[in-house]
Amino acid sequence: MLTIGIPTYNRPVKLKRLLLRLISIPGFSKIQLIISDNSDNNKTKQLVGKFVVDYMNIQYYKNNVNLGFDRNMVNIYNMTNTKYLWFLSDDDDVSFKSYDCILSILENDAPDLICLNTYSNGRLSYVSDEIFFLSKEENLFRYLIVGERINLIGDEIYRAISLMMIGFMSSCLVRKNIFQIIDKTVISNLGGIPQIYLANMNLQAGSYCFYVTDFPVVKMGYKPNFSSWFMESCYYGVKRNFNLSGMNFSDYIIDLYVYEVLSFTLNIVDDYYNYRSFTPISKSFLEDEEWQKVLNIHLNNRFILLLKKKIELIQSSKLSFKWYKSLLRLGYYKHKMLLVKSLL
Repeated sequence: MLTIGIPTYNRPVKLKRLLLRLISIPGFSKIQLIISDNSDNNKTKQLVGKFVVDYMNIQYYKNNVNLGFDRNMVNIYNMTNTKYLWFLSDDDDVSFKSYDCILSILENDAPDLICLNTYSNGRLSYVSDEIFFLSKEENLFRYLIVGERINLIGDEIYRAISLMMIGFMSSCLVRKNIFQIIDKTVISNLGGIPQIYLANMNLQAGSYCFYVTDFPVVKMGYKPNFSSWFMESCYYGVKRNFNLSGMNFSDYIIDLYVYEVLSFTLNIVDDYYNYRSFTPISKSFLEDEEWQKVLNIHLNNRFILLLKKKIELIQSSKLSFKWYKSLLRLGYYKHKMLLVKSLL
């Protein structure tokens, strides 16, 4: 009934930690596990080989070339033969006590999409009767219900919210109402968030049934920085994904969703430059060169003026950040010179 699909790339140590955790949970023999490996060496293959020998329900596939993240995810989707597929990142962890607690939801409620709840700041990320805003500025929200079926038919706001809730890949568990994804145009425009497209298409091909677990399932792994891949997915990938044929959202909701993701990402950058966060942006992602590109690509977005204002504020924060670091360096060198003089 359920397959766990793990795309991986050059992270054998983290993958091993995750596999040891998965096989230790009661009921592991009741599920299937697929690992699709984009690695450019054989370290992962050697590691997983030992697990494949011991566990008949683990399948491992080494791609001849690096397919990229999106194609690797689609590869897992197309190889899955069970009714349900759970995408799980190789650097995340899980916290549920038994596979039966997930399987019982699939059997009894038959949802088309499940958001697997996480812990955040010592509490569940999603609890019943809390408000989830698609947009605070537009005052678009829905009251969350956890542990029960939610019917999304005719409610594109709640459908958009459900996709926002599974933006974190490891929270996404989908029912395979669509057998395979083979359209090359689709695959090349998934924008680094293929689970969003797959979730939405399977919702629409099914009964529009959404479900949020009332217990924690996933623990997000430590992220040393916000990678270029993450930033590019947020800046450009969401728009490409939501403009794919069959997504079936109004232009207003698409603009709003794209704006909210961009706003979230820009807030991450702003938090770093204002010392509210110590997680840096990858040095390979040149923000100054990207901001004008962001404005050009999203020029027709009805919220473009709000985006422009946010970027201007961040540019000001970054300038102050650089000035402050320069002062710190200057102070360090002055202190060092005084120390040298005192030793002479």
